[in-house]
Amino acid sequence: MAMRTLTHERMELFLRCQRKFRKTVGKHKGEVSKGDQVAAIIGKAVELVTATSDPKERSIIIEAALQQLPDEEQTDALRRVETCVSRSDEIRSDEQTAKVLTQYQFKWFDEVTGWSLMALPDFVRFARDARGPVIQVIDEKTAGHITNYQRRMLHFFGFVVAKQLDEEKRAAIAEAQRLDIHPTYTVSGFLAELVNEFGLEVLYSNTSIELVIRLLGDNDNPEGEQREVSIGFHKRARQWEQLAEIREVISGIQAAFDADDFPAKTDWNCDRCPFKLDCPAYEALLVAKRAEEALADTA
Repeated sequence: MAMRTLTHERMELFLRCQRKFRKTVGKHKGEVSKGDQVAAIIGKAVELVTATSDPKERSIIIEAALQQLPDEEQTDALRRVETCVSRSDEIRSDEQTAKVLTQYQFKWFDEVTGWSLMALPDFVRFARDARGPVIQVIDEKTAGHITNYQRRMLHFFGFVVAKQLDEEKRAAIAEAQRLDIHPTYTVSGFLAELVNEFGLEVLYSNTSIELVIRLLGDNDNPEGEQREVSIGFHKRARQWEQLAEIREVISGIQAAFDADDFPAKTDWNCDRCPFKLDCPAYEALLVAKRAEEALADTA
């Protein structure tokens, strides 16, 4: 089994349906339903466009994205991309002097499982509150409402950020002690970004990690006009519980590969699954539904 890096997307996929997980990470990797494909193209286009301020580059990116879609999908897709980009630009223009890292990859190696956990939030913004420095982990969504999936993803991101930061602190302090020099000279990676922004206080205290979802879509938005929604802070008190849950998933993935057994799990997502046509579990679900309908007709 070559796979040794766990992202939140893969973890959720395994928990939702092991059969789809196996096909997605195996030979059918990248195969998705039509609706998911359109959403992925729009999301990637927004991500790439907002990474540059050059109008010509933006036009090229948008045109390339639209070319991947059927003609009848392009008008609506263009509207969605332009709306999301406009709102993202507006929010970022209000950040003023705040330091923002774009698409910064966080990775932490778990020695117990031998797996790495990886998180790639859209933005990391540095701020301060009454308690001190704050790392705001921000993920942009082309929707206009928050889902439970997005909340779980942000909590996963916060966990990985915290673990990587703790590891970098330990390594920096240990290296400084070994060389008998000040830790300033041994910091690197994300910790170096924090020290440059906040000073040495971040070496000796736990920096707060705030989880933020940025809503760019124009569909149902119960938050009203609020486009950046904080869902709270990463809770270090829950880290051991969260780590145990992640390790349990990793153990399940390893066991599934060892036994070459990836059972399907049916739920409302099945209708959108690109692998449903040859899925015995989905066929059984359809048979059960037809039997229920037939029974209702005769009642």
